[in-house]
Amino acid sequence: MVTENQCDLRKLFSTFSKLFHQHPETRFPQHKSTASLAQEFIAFFDNKIRRIREDLDRSTPDNVLEFRDVAGECQFTTFTSVSSTELTAIVGSMYLKSCDLDPIPGCIMKDCFTTVRPVITKIVNLSMESGKLPTDLRVASVKPLLKKQSLSPDEFKNFRPISNLSFLSKVIEKCVAKQLIAYLDANNLNVIYQSAYRKLHSTETALIRVHNDIAMALDQKRSVILLLLDLSAAFDTVDHCILLSRLSSRFGIGGTALEWFRSYLSDRTQFVNVNGSISERHVLQFGVPQGSVLGPLLYSLYTSPLSDIANKHGLSFHFYADDTQLYITFETSSLNEMELSKSKLEACVHEIDTRMLLNKLKLNREKTELLLISSLHRARPPLLHLDVCDERVLTSPKAGNIGVFFDEYLSMVPQVTAMCKSAFYHLRKISLIRKHLTFDAAQLLVHALITSKLDYCNSLLYGLPKHVTKQLQRVQNAAARIVSLSPKFCHITPVLMSLHWLPIDL
Repeated sequence: MVTENQCDLRKLFSTFSKLFHQHPETRFPQHKSTASLAQEFIAFFDNKIRRIREDLDRSTPDNVLEFRDVAGECQFTTFTSVSSTELTAIVGSMYLKSCDLDPIPGCIMKDCFTTVRPVITKIVNLSMESGKLPTDLRVASVKPLLKKQSLSPDEFKNFRPISNLSFLSKVIEKCVAKQLIAYLDANNLNVIYQSAYRKLHSTETALIRVHNDIAMALDQKRSVILLLLDLSAAFDTVDHCILLSRLSSRFGIGGTALEWFRSYLSDRTQFVNVNGSISERHVLQFGVPQGSVLGPLLYSLYTSPLSDIANKHGLSFHFYADDTQLYITFETSSLNEMELSKSKLEACVHEIDTRMLLNKLKLNREKTELLLISSLHRARPPLLHLDVCDERVLTSPKAGNIGVFFDEYLSMVPQVTAMCKSAFYHLRKISLIRKHLTFDAAQLLVHALITSKLDYCNSLLYGLPKHVTKQLQRVQNAAARIVSLSPKFCHITPVLMSLHWLPIDL
């Protein structure tokens, strides 16, 4: 039974999942022993990246594209010492998972942090002052996880490596990341339209900007070609030498700070843990650590020259980590302008592909998606495909874009349909155990699993017709009845008022 005291949302999700067996025990390929299976997994993950890198090395063009430096006179050469007070605030803001590498669980370490704070503060500052990250903190514990429960567990390719790093490693990374982000913000070195891992930026701000540009184009009797690019194992194939060179030349990072990043990337190792059986450690020659604090930020800096290419070809763009949105508008009735826009987009993607090859990144052409967005009330342009790096990409009626479905008329109907389908699935599950829940626990569960879905990127739904938003109102009404234990056909307005829930349409 869920009680009022169980207010930790992660524990709540876990309890809810176990009640309905949503996360059954992880299945693995057939094996003689877990020790041999762990060894097979680490070999598979290692060989997969090596094969991709070998293919990239063979495909790399001879020409080298140079891009402007943006750092100018600004430099970042040393880290500032962190005080005990600052470190307490940093650790307090972190969510720490248990890691096999920690002598005690991270949650316990966090609770007793005041006791060990002087020692950890000393270690953090020594690392930043010396420009070195201890070797023991450059190790990752990897657990294989099925990408989807519907996939066969007998094939290694259906598993993804989930990395976990030690508590102390994440604390040091967080301190470094805080100072690096402050430097980039103070000197305007960030790519303007890169929304990942930046304060006051999110998937929603990225999508609002793109959605608004498209909506304005449709209002001006124009159409939009939107191309969504996908990368294969993007974080895992990053070249360390290129990354360090880019940090230096493009972002002005040098001295002890650059040496720290060199130490951070060098001689990293990982091992696979399968039900307590541990594989041999393998050296990571490429990539930025997934599951780390700095990995995603370094990846964003690594791919920053892509913005120069998009600007060069006159395209609008928006990045979110390795999700790339490229788009261009044209006069709906002008076939010549449509062909010109198509040519610009094809030339830009060709140059991006070349740049990615030079940077040891692989464009996944099979998962690249194309949308031609036009007004429902005007004749649709005859664009049917785009030639992307020797591959023909056909237009789609809808495409997933950072967790939101965009469609060919920007109606957002597929997104609303998906939201309602997911919400009603969870509501049916909650209704089965509602009689065992307190009022507060039921309301907390609904907010965590239902209201959060209605809230995600809801600004994109502003101005939609009543018959579309009415579907979302049905979800809210059903949730209110389950929480309040109200009859199915009772008048809903008093129920919503008693719960202090605002209706979908105000």
